[in-house]
Amino acid sequence: MMVLTAVLLGWFVYLWSYSLYGKRSAILAVVLYSFCPNILAYARLITPDITLTTFSFITLYYFWRLLRDGQIGDVVLGGICLGLALLSKFTSIILLPICFALMILWRGKQKTTNLRNYLIFAIIGVGILLLGYGMNLEPYFAGILYQQKHANPGSPGFLMGQHSNNGWWYYFIVAFLIKTPIVTMIFLTISLVLFIGKIPKGEWLDEAFLLMPATVIFCFFSLNHQAIGLRYILPIYPFLFVFASKAAQFFLSNKMLIKLYIAAITWYIGASCYIHPHYLAYFNELVGGPNNGYKYLVDSNLDWGQDLKGLKKYMQKHAISRINLSYFGTDSPERYGITYNWLPSYVLRDLNPEYHEFPLKGWVAISATNLQGDYFADKNLFAWFRGRKPVAKIGYSIFIYNMDD
Repeated sequence: MMVLTAVLLGWFVYLWSYSLYGKRSAILAVVLYSFCPNILAYARLITPDITLTTFSFITLYYFWRLLRDGQIGDVVLGGICLGLALLSKFTSIILLPICFALMILWRGKQKTTNLRNYLIFAIIGVGILLLGYGMNLEPYFAGILYQQKHANPGSPGFLMGQHSNNGWWYYFIVAFLIKTPIVTMIFLTISLVLFIGKIPKGEWLDEAFLLMPATVIFCFFSLNHQAIGLRYILPIYPFLFVFASKAAQFFLSNKMLIKLYIAAITWYIGASCYIHPHYLAYFNELVGGPNNGYKYLVDSNLDWGQDLKGLKKYMQKHAISRINLSYFGTDSPERYGITYNWLPSYVLRDLNPEYHEFPLKGWVAISATNLQGDYFADKNLFAWFRGRKPVAKIGYSIFIYNMDD
């Protein structure tokens, strides 16, 4: 269902770009979306992130159409998507002030709006939310309060060798710069320059529906210091892909630029294919690629316990019958037939608390998040290993060491 949801989002990325810039730009928008490692990473995971991203984007697409054309179909479909977004994740409530701000902006510029349509739009959205909660919104508001209470003490965070429970205001700036493909950022820069050139002419309102939501979402999580993962700002990407697709007009206007355009697209697709299937561990060339990612970000940016299957294959290939394991994640090594000696871990249970052999012998496997000590009271628990080159990296998230060497 997550993959199907992501496919639906890709179609609307195409539609919005086509409506604003034409077919060539729409094709670029779909390429940027379909080969983005961050989209591919979360489109294969059963989490609310891709669902929230999809229905937030579609909601604002129909809201833009509603303001522009005032068609009843846009009101109904947009309201349904608003409700589905609100059901996806509590943070989707930010869509309400975003829609209100866009409505005020549109009224100030165009001075032609139908307040009845906005009211129907909101009523349908709330109605879908009510249906999802069995006509009882008490658990919904209780959930929001629970999340706020859970977030207030802070959460362990890691950024470029630093640890903090309160996050950093620049966390998502860094995460965006090193986990977003460089080609995307180049296209965004060109599109931004073109956009600034249109401001004096007053031709900026339609594109404000792309830039404002992305900016508000980015700033909201930056100010809340949610230093957990790029997935919190995943909803900004479809808006940025559509906006960046405007760069196609610039590149396709000149034969020499067309060659650069083809080279950039080839680079983009090639980088995506290179990281397959380890999309979650993608880091761009600014930090040396995925091999160096663990030095900058961990947790859901890189390591969500997804590589136990790869660890088992490595053990079979190298005839390793038993391994010393520090695992970050909620999966079960036994499910893959992995026999292990427990090392301090996050969640992984100690099957044999009476037996701990130190100093370690034989093979050792440590998840990247544990290696950086993110969730440990002693952040330097595995500092000795950080100074050693691992024998291998499983999916870039589990580091293998041979103590006998």
